[in-house]
Amino acid sequence: MRIWAACACALLLLSFAPTVSAATVALHVDSDGSDAAATCPPEVELRHRIRVRLGYDPFATSEGGAELRTRVAFESERAFLVAEIEAHTASELLGRRRIVSRSANCDELTTAVALAISLVIEQFDSTHAEHDVPAHPRLEQVPPEVTAPAKRRAPDVRGPDRNRHEDHRRDSIAWSTSAGGAVVFGAAPAVDPALELRLAARRAWWSLALGGRLFAPTTLTTAAGTVRTELASLSAMFCAHSSVAVVCPFAAAGELRGVGTSDRGTRQGASIRLAVGVRAGIEWRFGSAFGIGPYLEGAVSPAPTTLYLGREAVWTSPTIQGAFGLDWIMHFDGGRGRRHTALTIP
Repeated sequence: MRIWAACACALLLLSFAPTVSAATVALHVDSDGSDAAATCPPEVELRHRIRVRLGYDPFATSEGGAELRTRVAFESERAFLVAEIEAHTASELLGRRRIVSRSANCDELTTAVALAISLVIEQFDSTHAEHDVPAHPRLEQVPPEVTAPAKRRAPDVRGPDRNRHEDHRRDSIAWSTSAGGAVVFGAAPAVDPALELRLAARRAWWSLALGGRLFAPTTLTTAAGTVRTELASLSAMFCAHSSVAVVCPFAAAGELRGVGTSDRGTRQGASIRLAVGVRAGIEWRFGSAFGIGPYLEGAVSPAPTTLYLGREAVWTSPTIQGAFGLDWIMHFDGGRGRRHTALTIP
C-alpha cells in the first residue's frame, strides 16, 4: 500500500512539472568589440534569461545535435546599440531581425533579445509538437526598436493625440550650453588664455552650435612702444557625433583692438580677425544633465590679421593657429537624448 501511495504522489508531482521543449536549441553570441557592445552580457547570461522566460532549458549540449540554431550579434552604431538576430534549422532560414536600443544600457537590449528568441523557440515547438499549441509571434513580428520591460505589461491603449505628442518629443531637438577655458596660439600677439561660452542644438548624430570667446588682454613691446591688445570673437560650428567622439568644422570672426603707448603719446587701432578650422574632442556625459569635453583645435586665417597703430603695423597673425581647451556642459534634454520605446505584451 505504501508503494502505491508513493507512486501516486510521484505521478501527481510529475503532472505539475514544466513541459520539456520539443526542440533542442543552439545559441551563439558575437560582438563587434566596441566599448558600447562590450557592456552586453555574455552568452551564459543570455541563455539564463531565455531559460527563465521559457520555464525550462531548451539548449542542446552540442550544436551538432540542435534542431533550431540561433545567432545574436551585438553591435554599436553611432549612439545606438543594435542586436542582429538570425534563426535557422539545418536546411531552412526561419528569419532575421534587427533590434535597436537608444539606451546606453545594454541590459534593456539583452532583455528584448531574450524575449525575441524565446518567442521563436515557442513558435518552433508549436509547429513541431504532436498536439495543438497556441501560436506565438515569429521573429519578424518582434518590434524593431525596443527596450523591453522587466515584467509583463498590459497593452498600451492611447489616443492619436497622445501618440503624436510622444513622437514629437522623441524627435525634438536636445539643447545644451557649455562654458570653459582655452589656451590659444596665433590669434593674438602672445599665447592667450580665453573664456568660451557656447549654445548647441543636437538632433540624432549631428549638432549646430554658436559660441563666443573673450581673450585675456596681452601686452606686446615693439619699436612703436608698448601695445596692449584685446580680442573677442564669435564662431559657428557644425558637429558630428559618434559615441563619445566629436568633430566640428567651424568659422570664426572677431575684432582685435590695440592701444599703443610711447613717448609720442597714445594711439589706438583695430583689425578684423577671420578664421576657419576644425575642432576634435570627446565628450563624457555624467547622468542626464552634465558632461565634460576636452578638445584640440586647428585653424587658418584666409587673410592675415594685421594690427596698425596709426600707419605702423605692430603685429601680423601667423597663417596657422591652434588651441586646446576644456568645456563643462549642461544638457537640457531631460534624458530624451536616450530615446526608447517600450515593448508591450498582451
